[in-house]
Amino acid sequence: MDGAGRCHRFVIEVQRLSTPKALSEAVERVRRYARPPEFYPLVVVPYLPEARLAEFESAGVSGIDLCGNGVVVVPNELLVYRTGCPNRFRSEDEIKNVFRGNSSLAA
Repeated sequence: MDGAGRCHRFVIEVQRLSTPKALSEAVERVRRYARPPEFYPLVVVPYLPEARLAEFESAGVSGIDLCGNGVVVVPNELLVYRTGCPNRFRSEDEIKNVFRGNSSLAA
């Protein structure tokens, strides 16, 4: 509920990974099902860096993480932005580069 007593409903996409590819795919999926002003898009992930929050805001998609960071966007009505909480869900896995390591290029 916002300050004027209005309720806003969201279509929520929960994503297990916070990789750039996973976030982009989640944004596209949630945008397909959202029907503003009835339902606004919202993505929930383990961690959203500040740069990604800015991208979500400019795309008109809300995003929150499990660390306390987030942006909630209802165009022309509501904007809530919170950053600064550290990533509590660090992954030891590196983003894979298929052109490194044991793979090879064929020409």
